[in-house]
Amino acid sequence: MLVHMMLEAAGLRVLVVGGGAVAARKAGQLLAGGAEITLLSPGRQEAAWQEIAPNCRWLPQPYDEEFALSGYDLVIAATNQPELNRQLAERCRQSGLLCNCASMPELGRVVLPGVVQGESFSLAVASGGRLPFLTKQFKAELKQFLAAYEQKYDAQTIELLTELRRRIIAELDGQPQQKKMLLHRLAVLAGRPDKLKARLQNFGLKQSGGYNGNISAIIDWLQG
Repeated sequence: MLVHMMLEAAGLRVLVVGGGAVAARKAGQLLAGGAEITLLSPGRQEAAWQEIAPNCRWLPQPYDEEFALSGYDLVIAATNQPELNRQLAERCRQSGLLCNCASMPELGRVVLPGVVQGESFSLAVASGGRLPFLTKQFKAELKQFLAAYEQKYDAQTIELLTELRRRIIAELDGQPQQKKMLLHRLAVLAGRPDKLKARLQNFGLKQSGGYNGNISAIIDWLQG
């Protein structure tokens, strides 16, 4: 059973073994998060790698068991040779190294999900690598859902809710019951976006974006 987690990829040292389109797609996902990508492959599909190639280090050689993996945090086994992918995934498992195995996902410990990125939220869907065509379909449906959801919670409202939650946690750190009560009231209010926006406007929330310093007044209102 896979446990869903989110990973900060900035500075992550990733070895991508395989120069095809699948390898390029996975490398692109990680590169977008700030990972350092090294491609290990005697060749690559130039069309697939064209956009990200300038930001990737390329070692134009085949993988063999003598290649050192110790300098990497994550390995992507994505060659067009399933047996080679299997061997690489097993080597990673024995070494305690995280691996994503494109041809046999169950052999690796990492699966890269399909991600829908919005302005303030991101959604992910995964089938464990078994049904990528359904994952693609679900992504399209989730994209529509997220777009509709973020119309209710614009960036200005999200910013204010974030600051309210931060201030409640910081200022009531020594009053756990009061803090719990206010966070609950904030969650209830946040679940009713129309009422939330109307209430926040009463406290002078700027139409142009951002909040104008009435955080304390809103917290006092929540307490009452």
